[in-house]
Amino acid sequence: ELCDSFFEENEFEIGIVIGWQRLIPQKVLDRFKHGIFGFHASPLGLPFGKGRSPVNWSIIRGYEQVYNHCFQYNANTDDGLIYSTTKLEIYPWDDIGSMKKKSLIDFENAFSRLIKSYENDSLILTEQDKERKETFFPKRKPKDGKIKVKESSTTEIYNLVRGVSKPFPGAFLNHSTGKCTIWNAQPFTKSLFLDSRIGKVVRVFDDDSFVLKTKDSTLLVTDYEGVNIYDGMILR
Repeated sequence: ELCDSFFEENEFEIGIVIGWQRLIPQKVLDRFKHGIFGFHASPLGLPFGKGRSPVNWSIIRGYEQVYNHCFQYNANTDDGLIYSTTKLEIYPWDDIGSMKKKSLIDFENAFSRLIKSYENDSLILTEQDKERKETFFPKRKPKDGKIKVKESSTTEIYNLVRGVSKPFPGAFLNHSTGKCTIWNAQPFTKSLFLDSRIGKVVRVFDDDSFVLKTKDSTLLVTDYEGVNIYDGMILR
């Protein structure tokens, strides 16, 4: 009720939103003369990849870029007119943490340009590409970080690990003694441990990193927490 009365009793020129994951009601949007602006990333450009966790999904699905859109909100999901678009590369060594830093820099730059355009009365907005199919990424939950070690390739596991690393809940495997949450890992070798069982810890190093046998090669896990890792243990 306090929020309703605040917007009903005031009028605004322009609004900026970061990190808000819910639709803004039309009655609130209507109180802003030039609209409310926020961001949404898409690996192929809007209207592809609307919805939740687009950068996480872009990494998990192996895309090499996201297009970061500064757009004007309307009452529909990620559906508004676009002010600016920046292509952000997703390098093989990027994870969700480094991509969030890139996005933050783009937020700052785009909002600075947006304010200048507003002050100069030169806001130019464009429609989303109507020829591109509209798609939506689903909401991610912590349980979605479960690594399907018998089904997934090393690359798929690596992409999942870096796509849900800190500050997100992380990718994980289970053991009878508990859960192993993996924060950082990298593809390791195809030529060694050829006859080992999938999911087996085939080597533990003095720095506490370990090598996990995967379906098609191995994964070097360098940052993890949870269970005590030892040679020969099976993670599922």
